[in-house]
Amino acid sequence: MRLRVKLSGYLWRPLTSSEEDTAFVLQVRNSPQARAAFFTTAIIREDHLRFFKLAEDRGDINWIIEHDSQRVGTAGIYHMDPKNRRAEGGRIAVTIPEAHFLNSFVTCYVVFEVLKFNKLYGEALASNTVSNKSMERLGLVREAVLREHVFVDGIGRDVCVYSLLASEWNKLAPALFARFGQPDVAQDLEGGLWAGTGK
Repeated sequence: MRLRVKLSGYLWRPLTSSEEDTAFVLQVRNSPQARAAFFTTAIIREDHLRFFKLAEDRGDINWIIEHDSQRVGTAGIYHMDPKNRRAEGGRIAVTIPEAHFLNSFVTCYVVFEVLKFNKLYGEALASNTVSNKSMERLGLVREAVLREHVFVDGIGRDVCVYSLLASEWNKLAPALFARFGQPDVAQDLEGGLWAGTGK
């Protein structure tokens, strides 16, 4: 699914396989901060392009985040399950700290207001304090700590699992809209946009 979202001077646009997007993803994804936060510590061009094709085939939402027409991050929504009305959010790597929280807000908005799902969930290494704090700050509930759930560089690492339900989002949303405004969402259909919320 190819969605564009605008909020607070930021743009979430569909990730492409262009050389420019690919070079940016490799740069931000292989930065020391991102390598410490992800389940796999580094990727090469072929890894990314293979991921991109598989994600496109599955219909995942994968974004480049821009601010002032400059790429500042990547993020996505995936494991979308319409039958069980749930999706996972994450794969975020940003160069501007405020984009992390705004991305969590945009992800919630798309999952609950656009997709009309009941549950958003996400995972982060227990050591990834930025992602954990961002999810907690937004109101996601820590459901579990999965002990030594993934191996990174041969070391078992704990993973925190968070979630937010639609009923909880409905209570949080008014304050977030008052603070940040309502995201403007449009769908990109092979380069042609249709007006989404327009609010």
